[in-house]
Amino acid sequence: MMSTDIKTKSLPYKVLLLEELNKIAEEKQGIVDTFYVNDYNAVFVTIFKDGTAILSPPVLGGPEGIFFNDISSMHAMIASRKYPVKGTGSFWEKEKERIEHIDTSIFYYCTKLSELLNFKVEVNDDSVYLKELSSVIDSKIKSRKLPKFLNEYLSIYIGELIRKKVAGEWKLAIEYAFHIYYTPDVVKDNKHYDLWFILSELDMAKFIPFDIIYIIDNAKEKFYPYNKDRYIKY
Repeated sequence: MMSTDIKTKSLPYKVLLLEELNKIAEEKQGIVDTFYVNDYNAVFVTIFKDGTAILSPPVLGGPEGIFFNDISSMHAMIASRKYPVKGTGSFWEKEKERIEHIDTSIFYYCTKLSELLNFKVEVNDDSVYLKELSSVIDSKIKSRKLPKFLNEYLSIYIGELIRKKVAGEWKLAIEYAFHIYYTPDVVKDNKHYDLWFILSELDMAKFIPFDIIYIIDNAKEKFYPYNKDRYIKY
């Protein structure tokens, strides 16, 4: 059964799960008129000769898409850049507004981490302080009772320490979905450091000691060339 909301039945579109959209696309495969990728969010657009159309999410762009009974309503929605679909549910999507202003959001993330770790977290590169903080983080990770999104908060915080260490800047990489959002990278001399490296270290900390100083000291070896077109002006 199609997952349409009762309130949308009178509208010229239906929000459907991707599996349901794929079935429709398969049934109408023989009458495809136009297929293209939307320019600003990489949503897949399929227009059929019977006057209907489908908007499908990009890869990893969310679980829902939209079926349109008429093409004009689809064009109007694309122009509005507003879509009545569920998001990806990722941390980065939920934090989009703060990530868009990450330079001024660092204090918020320090405050959030202070609450989650019960330890005063500040942008401080003193080795004694970072060793103590590393121990606190290590204990929290080893307890196996991680607060939701702790790793993501930590990746931003440690990313800021790395940014200051290398005198770099934050750049926001576009993540394509119906409602695009961004992931932050540290950039220096046309090379970027992906926060995935920090998330990987945090994951490994389940088995080995966690060390912020080690991550910072080894960060320079993990700056790689990047595609400037993937980033928004910031």
